[in-house]
Amino acid sequence: MKVMKFGGSCLQSRAGLERMIELVRAQPRPLVIVLSALKGITDQLLGLLAQAVEGQSVDLEPLRLRHREVSETLAEERRQRTEALLDERFDELERVLGAVAALEDVPATARDRVLGMGERLSVILAAAHLEQEEIPAQVLVAGEAGILTTAEPGEGRILARSREEVLQRFDPAADLVYVVAGFVGQDPSGRLTTIGRGGSDTTATFLASVLGGPALLWKDTPGLLTGDPRVVGEPKVIERLHYLDALELAHYGLPAIAAKAIHPARRSGISIEIRCFLDESIAPSLIGPNQTSHLAISSVPEVIMVDLVEAGPVASRLDHDGADHLPSPPSRARGRSCAPSRTSSRRSPRPGSRPCS
Repeated sequence: MKVMKFGGSCLQSRAGLERMIELVRAQPRPLVIVLSALKGITDQLLGLLAQAVEGQSVDLEPLRLRHREVSETLAEERRQRTEALLDERFDELERVLGAVAALEDVPATARDRVLGMGERLSVILAAAHLEQEEIPAQVLVAGEAGILTTAEPGEGRILARSREEVLQRFDPAADLVYVVAGFVGQDPSGRLTTIGRGGSDTTATFLASVLGGPALLWKDTPGLLTGDPRVVGEPKVIERLHYLDALELAHYGLPAIAAKAIHPARRSGISIEIRCFLDESIAPSLIGPNQTSHLAISSVPEVIMVDLVEAGPVASRLDHDGADHLPSPPSRARGRSCAPSRTSSRRSPRPGSRPCS
């Protein structure tokens, strides 16, 4: 079963919605789509959380209006049903933020509920627009999709037993689009969790690894590039990338995909395709068992390496006025900037194996 993931910018305009519907309609069903929050919503939720922990009252109206704008193109009856579902989520958010304000503290579970709200809102909007176009859709959130995680706040790890849960919840014979909230999961006690940076991509690649894949990640930028465009002039798209090379680039912070999103695909042997949502003519990046097509450059800025050198036994001595003196050992500790690391095909030597000198 194919899994497609759409980033937050895909739903924030009518053109984006039409593009998503066009891509979904072209695929055989059943199909799984995984959604992020609308672009900028997670930052807004962080701001509301910061206000609440200071004991301030929070205003959810701008957040409500932002999501209602996306529902405006729905037919009247469907729009009313959709906004009623959205209001249920906003009422929950208001209660959680009210409790945070009363405590002037943020329990880990409350933080996860607040930060995971963006994805829980976006799936409602996406399903409503798909159904209006006569594409049958079913919303699944966290445990409903079989995404069971550990209980670490903000960094839940998907549990191995999630595989069995996923297989029970996705019917390979259904004429249906499963609309899954990315980034969120459910811990063993039933509480909502979040998966951390790259959580929506990780949700998509994990589901694809269980359901047979592949995973298509639609983003508002080109795929994996030969360098960070903020640092390297005119980088090119890497069309084929081996799992290990992709992990190395992700480890050193090259944008487009987090390292933890690659692991499920590597374990199952499925491919990850990163495509540009705004311009399908741009060649995609394919991560898989294939040989890497291009070298890439990555860097870690503002890093200092420090040598700690053992100075041997040091004896203190007492001078005539009773002051205790510790001789200062010759120190080799010094700051060193970190040079760029270059990755290459896994079949050739890696000149970037020791990036710092």
